[in-house]
Amino acid sequence: MEASPPSLLLLAETEAALLALERERTRLPQAIAACEARAAAGREAAAQAHQGLDATEKERRAHEAEVQDLSVKRGKFQAQSAVVKTNKEYTTLLHEIETHSARIAEVEDKILLAMEAIESATEAAKQADAAARQTDQEVGKEVAELRAQLAEVEKSFAQRVEERAALLGALGPKVEAMYARVMKTRSNGIARIEHGGCSACHRTLPPEVMNRVSAGEVHACSSCHCILVPAAGK
Repeated sequence: MEASPPSLLLLAETEAALLALERERTRLPQAIAACEARAAAGREAAAQAHQGLDATEKERRAHEAEVQDLSVKRGKFQAQSAVVKTNKEYTTLLHEIETHSARIAEVEDKILLAMEAIESATEAAKQADAAARQTDQEVGKEVAELRAQLAEVEKSFAQRVEERAALLGALGPKVEAMYARVMKTRSNGIARIEHGGCSACHRTLPPEVMNRVSAGEVHACSSCHCILVPAAGK
């Protein structure tokens, strides 16, 4: 077996850093999306509040239009009652006038209720708008910070990728080939020996292999093919 260059442990540290950065590359966009979703929810709540206000105002206008129409019809009946010639005709017109007056009073009550609802809906819309603006401001700051963090993570990730490539080149073609082989199926190519086994696949390792790795030889796990290095601090 070949002796392991001292930089093999450095490769393990570089890979660990890359894996941590990769997790951040996944987490930060998700955090940004969650913030933006929160802001979108606030805007949607404000939009719904305005829709509720619009619907209430539309209802009031419909009632007002009905009152106007009923008033015109009642006025016509009142005009006709002044020129009718028989009691029967007068009684019929009087009934229509009373019916229309009762309906007008009923609809006017609905208008008052609608006006009260409009007042409440207006206040709700104002509060929803204020909440949405505040959320937008908070989210704007949070997203800016998260994007700055993501930019730093991307920068660090690129640097670590270059470091890994340089280390692999320095370690030689055999280690490069071993590393490339395992990276085809895994997200990591280095595994530490922990508790008598491979930290990647947790398979128990023969004592001879552990001893040789501790002595500086290059070995791969026979199960997952990760390149083995001693446990941290050893």
